[in-house]
Amino acid sequence: MRNTNELIHDYLKEHVQDDWICVDMTCGHGFDTLELAKLSKKVFSFDIQQQAIDSAKEKTKPFNNIDYILDDHQHVNNYIDFFIHCAIFNLGYLPNGNKKIKTNSESTLIALSKINRWIRVNGLLIITCYRGHPGGINEYNTVLEWLNHQLNYDITTLDYGNKTAPIAFICRKKSFDSR
Repeated sequence: MRNTNELIHDYLKEHVQDDWICVDMTCGHGFDTLELAKLSKKVFSFDIQQQAIDSAKEKTKPFNNIDYILDDHQHVNNYIDFFIHCAIFNLGYLPNGNKKIKTNSESTLIALSKINRWIRVNGLLIITCYRGHPGGINEYNTVLEWLNHQLNYDITTLDYGNKTAPIAFICRKKSFDSR
């Protein structure tokens, strides 16, 4: 059985086009950044930890279409003020890193609200939530509540039914929100 990240990468391979501009809102070790760099024209990749950026840079050495940004994803509006085709969030903490440094409900909600305005119609918003760590359920519930108010997306949920397994939302924007 393929894991959630493998399924998301398969989806990206089927849908991301080579002229797209993409944003990895949570770079981590760079697996999503790498996949997006292979498929798209440009990737902006955010993380709050230099360790994560360094790990991702090592993994993506052959690619020159990536801008790494050492900053919290909630500050995305300081760097992105133009339309993009895809934004991806892989929430939680850096695997094999400091588990006290992680995304949280507040910053994720801010980041979602800010990047949402820049996603093109037919663009993608992909969010993976990890519910098995302290704060993970709260962040998942915040994301779910935010998505419940996004009437301008078609949403597919990847859920293995295990409360500690990641749950992912693949969202395709069908219109701009008129509210």
